[in-house]
Amino acid sequence: MMDDDSCTLLKDLRVMVHRELGLCVECNRCINVCPVTKREVSAGILNKAICENRYNTDVKRFIYYCVQCQRCVPVCPKHLHRDKMILLSRYHLRHEAPYPYRRYNLVRGSDLKPLARVLQSLYIMFKRMLNRDIAEYMDTSSSKRSSLLFYPGCYVYSPGTIRLTRRILDYINVDYTILGGLKVCCGLPHMLSGDFTRAEKQMHRLQEKIKMINPLVIITGCNECLEVLSIIKKRYSMSYESCSILEYLERYHADKFPDVKIRDKVTIHDSCRNSRYYKHDDITRRSARRFSTINEMAHTGEMTLCCYHWNHDYDPFNHERRRERLKDAKKHASTMICDCVTCFEEYKHVSDEVEVIDVLELYAEAIDAANK
Repeated sequence: MMDDDSCTLLKDLRVMVHRELGLCVECNRCINVCPVTKREVSAGILNKAICENRYNTDVKRFIYYCVQCQRCVPVCPKHLHRDKMILLSRYHLRHEAPYPYRRYNLVRGSDLKPLARVLQSLYIMFKRMLNRDIAEYMDTSSSKRSSLLFYPGCYVYSPGTIRLTRRILDYINVDYTILGGLKVCCGLPHMLSGDFTRAEKQMHRLQEKIKMINPLVIITGCNECLEVLSIIKKRYSMSYESCSILEYLERYHADKFPDVKIRDKVTIHDSCRNSRYYKHDDITRRSARRFSTINEMAHTGEMTLCCYHWNHDYDPFNHERRRERLKDAKKHASTMICDCVTCFEEYKHVSDEVEVIDVLELYAEAIDAANK
């Protein structure tokens, strides 16, 4: 059995955070640029709370308001990672996680308590009944060997995105297998909640599944899943290449799609991880320019705003911030493109004046144009 003391993820985080705490100059640039609600919180207060493992109400609230968007990282004069410091604080407070966090992870994973296991089975059954055409992928244990693995993980329950991806992969005529479902969750949702032991268990399980399939390339539309695939590759010395679906299409199959202007004008919402962690926002723009004209919003690339998903709406102002982002998008175009399935899911539910689409929709529309 794995416990906290043997959790490599946690050991590495502790070493990193305690080293960086000694370098912090408490200039508060990280706090000033943070997009979530802030009250009586400063860099110094946060540092002291971590070192002493004592958190007052305002600090606890801020820790769980954090969306792990990493806007704090590029502004730090010492190149420190305030987001990682917050993660260690969430580990300290793991037994006090707010209800939205506990609810989000209730049925994710393979090592669930009996009641959660029953709820997981019921959820999967319900989703399969609603989406019979892709039901077989909603709890997969595939060991079919394939050079290309499409790994949607938990977002396999976003049926529109799965159908869209399958259509594109079938169009370019590649052989692939799909690995998805709650039981093969990548583990990052647990890690972002402070539960590092469950996160590491999930990553180990996912590594075993990947090893059975033995792919050369793994693609996903979720940037959190992509982060975990990089962790697994390094930790277990695996040789696959991992990339986003968009990066895969642009790198290997761009010539299979017609260069046709499908949409007159679009604007782009960069995901946090895509623009700051991977710095792949140029790939999004290269794809979008082939099929449309881009009219940029003010906050793009490294300074993009956020979909605010990863505090699970614990911050009451999340909805208002999403509305403001969509209002800005409307000033620039009638369509806002998202390059991450998480952002797409968050914005499409609140948008009533701007059309919100996954960037892959442009490829599907290009396929329609080619067929005509």
